[in-house]
Amino acid sequence: MCKEENLQLLNIAVAREKQSSKMTSRNDFLKEIGIDERELSELPKIEMECDVYAKH
Repeated sequence: MCKEENLQLLNIAVAREKQSSKMTSRNDFLKEIGIDERELSELPKIEMECDVYAKH
C-alpha cells in the first residue's frame, strides 16, 4: 500500500511541477492534496510498514 500512496503523491507533485516551474513548499503541497498542517500534527505517530522495511 505504501508504494501506491507514494506513487500517487509523486504523480500529484509531477503534475503540479508541470504547471509551474517554481518550487512547491511542503505546506502548499499538503494543502493541494487536502491535508491541513494542524490535522497532521494531531495525528498519532504511527510507524508505517514501509518505514520498518526501510530500516533493514
